[in-house]
Amino acid sequence: MEGDAAALAEALREQGFEARGEGFLAHVGLNGDDPYDAIRDCLVELEMGLVRLEQRRQSLEDIFRPDADERVTERV
Repeated sequence: MEGDAAALAEALREQGFEARGEGFLAHVGLNGDDPYDAIRDCLVELEMGLVRLEQRRQSLEDIFRPDADERVTERV
């Protein structure tokens, strides 16, 4: 992303999402709520640019775990 990931993470946390910023990356938890519209809206409000949006997997084991969908996070 182009901008301060910590500011984006804070804006998403204010909307009830689990989020943290690290440099130019923001990690957003997928805990049942669809974060995509909120991510877009926060980026527009903060006047930031989005470079890439992808799902993050920690390991090959995470892909095959029954609870994997609950633990996957988005990387912005």
